[in-house]
Amino acid sequence: APPSDPNRKPLDFSHLIGHWRSQPISLGEGSYWIEVRDEQSRIHWRRTPPAVWKNLLENCGLPSERVTAWFDALTDWEDADDASSLNGAETSDYQALEQNRRRAKNAPISDLGELYWVMGGEEILALRVSMSSQGGSVPLSDLTTLHGDGKINLNTAPAPLIAAALNVDLEDAEQMLRSRRGPDGVE
Repeated sequence: APPSDPNRKPLDFSHLIGHWRSQPISLGEGSYWIEVRDEQSRIHWRRTPPAVWKNLLENCGLPSERVTAWFDALTDWEDADDASSLNGAETSDYQALEQNRRRAKNAPISDLGELYWVMGGEEILALRVSMSSQGGSVPLSDLTTLHGDGKINLNTAPAPLIAAALNVDLEDAEQMLRSRRGPDGVE
């Protein structure tokens, strides 16, 4: 929009939050906004260390043995061989269980939708993450990414990811967020 446009609203990048959103911008009879999210405020499916994932998934109520089985299945889905991990699944395992004769990809996940096809993926993708000790949750997929280097930016991450990364309970992570916000309550 040209600088003289009265509907032009600048993005405000002055706060350390996980995403930035412009004010609504009029366009004909409708409106839109621009949103920028820090992908490092999310957890990477393959590059974030397994211990952080284990903490997050167990905080979602998934038993430890299911966490291990999920990561074995995900590793087998991506690796190039046909040898199953202890709790994993290769092409022969998928074909023995299903009519559609699914095959392990044997290559890295390139789209989050692929996780549905990994053995146990439906259960994982159905998990909801508690966003605070006061209630409220979001789908696990809202906090995940396939972009970035796998490091979680603690300056922009939400409480459940801080809790998982630092292996603390959600209440302690919320206290860290309050400290991050400062006395004015703004991040």
